[in-house]
Amino acid sequence: SAPEVLMKSVRSKLGVKRLACCFKKVLDDTGLQRRWSVVCDSSSRVMSTESVPVVHRPKDQLGGGSAWMAGVIDFIMDNGLESDWEPALRHADILAALCQESTGDFSTVTRAQLQEVEARFSQREANLETCASPEFEQKIDETVELLCRAKVVAILRAKNAEMAIERGLEMAELGVRAVEITSDTTDCFRVLRELADRLPKDCMLGIGTVMDSSDVAKIDARNLGIRFALSPVNPTGFVAACRNHGIVGVPSAFTSNELWSLHKNEGARMLKLFHASLIPPTTLKGMLGVGPLGAMKIMPSGGINSEDVSAWLDAGAACIGMGSKFAGKDLAYQNDDPQFAAAHEDWVKNGRPAVKQLMEGLTKR
Repeated sequence: SAPEVLMKSVRSKLGVKRLACCFKKVLDDTGLQRRWSVVCDSSSRVMSTESVPVVHRPKDQLGGGSAWMAGVIDFIMDNGLESDWEPALRHADILAALCQESTGDFSTVTRAQLQEVEARFSQREANLETCASPEFEQKIDETVELLCRAKVVAILRAKNAEMAIERGLEMAELGVRAVEITSDTTDCFRVLRELADRLPKDCMLGIGTVMDSSDVAKIDARNLGIRFALSPVNPTGFVAACRNHGIVGVPSAFTSNELWSLHKNEGARMLKLFHASLIPPTTLKGMLGVGPLGAMKIMPSGGINSEDVSAWLDAGAACIGMGSKFAGKDLAYQNDDPQFAAAHEDWVKNGRPAVKQLMEGLTKR
């Protein structure tokens, strides 16, 4: 091939014993690429992983070469090196691709993750877009099932971190079994940490308003026990990034065509129908009644109140994402805001009793 001819020529002119090079080919306009590497030795013998490349979508274009070299050294230190370089090249290709799943100078890739990918894609193309360990697949299956059982996801978007923590715990006391903190909540990660430590074990924690797939690795690296991540859009590579970290990624769409594409082409296990209040629940029922579309697990969200929940569930919704109309409008204010007192009083008098009544009713379904 042309790369092999080039490698032989360059090695000969440089007069080096061995020459190695990484090759990448961009496959589409989203950044998906095919990666492989080649070594040419002093006898002009060329060894390549072009027949077993790694397919991935880098979150950071930098650092791949350094990670690749680290992979070669790691392999040689563990296994030595005979005449066949291809196992070392393969090890390095996969490590380089995995390291580019996160941005910045530091990677969160573990040896266990590297070995899992090597074992799963032994002697064949490694497509990281479809990669999740069996352990993560099981975790994702369990999370999807628990979301369906929960029936409601309380979405907390707060300007007051302490109030967000208090409300999250209050929701769990009222029977809510899935709580989401949006990423634009004040001190979001402190709120998530507090809730991760204090919520009962049967209440799942998620993060919302994820706008970039590169954020998923950073979120998972904080070890907050995040089980699901919601987005009001569909960031490129979002579903795959979540899958690779054992998190259920829930992207948003509105039409049957958009939802089906996310389900079929990207493998989204749950889909956010957003902004759901723009259509009646009967539209969802009709959509899910069309052949294979019924396999989709849909989470309507956006402008839904407690009175709407039964209609959406009857229409086939897997669960419902509920924001300020459910979790309280007082979260939108700081304690010293003139509008906070009235909003908080409304939560105490009307909001909290409505949540309690709804959750008690859902236990009977």
